[in-house]
Amino acid sequence: MCCGWSLQYMQTFRNCIGTPQAVLQLADIDIIFQGIPELHMAHKFFVRELEPRVVNWSADQQIGEIFHTLVSDCLHFVIIALDFLLQTFFLFYFVFCFLLHLLHFAHKSMSSTASGFSCS
Repeated sequence: MCCGWSLQYMQTFRNCIGTPQAVLQLADIDIIFQGIPELHMAHKFFVRELEPRVVNWSADQQIGEIFHTLVSDCLHFVIIALDFLLQTFFLFYFVFCFLLHLLHFAHKSMSSTASGFSCS
């Protein structure tokens, strides 16, 4: 199920806190997996409402009201998802910029070392 694997990873990381296998702190886990439990609940609601309609499908079947209910009753899930996407974008942007600076520094260091090297 969608988001299920995220919940499993989140729980695994949480279970490792305080052990030698821990790779993240609780604050980091909360940031990385922010909104995932809520998104999982919204997904479960959607699937629970959609399954009986698919099983009893007919020409006049409609599923739009599921989306309407989900959005009108759970608008905060959409906001959480958008916030998560925005934070993820900035995290990747930060990591990308950091790696670019690191590569630039490494290239600069290698260039200055190579220019001072002489075989005479």
